[in-house]
Amino acid sequence: VLILRVVLVGLLFHGWNQVFIIPMFYHKATSRISLSTGLGLVVNVGANLLLVPRFGITGAAAATLLAYVALAGSSYHW
Repeated sequence: VLILRVVLVGLLFHGWNQVFIIPMFYHKATSRISLSTGLGLVVNVGANLLLVPRFGITGAAAATLLAYVALAGSSYHW
């Protein structure tokens, strides 16, 4: 149940990211979308490397949440 809650919060941030990137498409700033997605990738891989060995599937869920937060935050910032 904890894992699902963590992933659901992550999906909330993913949804916000979808809203934040609409102006980027409108202004043809797709390179910013690529940079934001790349940041999410780096955060996800790094967090998985740190959290999965110690916390298992719960660590993977937390890494996904962190990646979605980084993705939404960077999309909002740009």
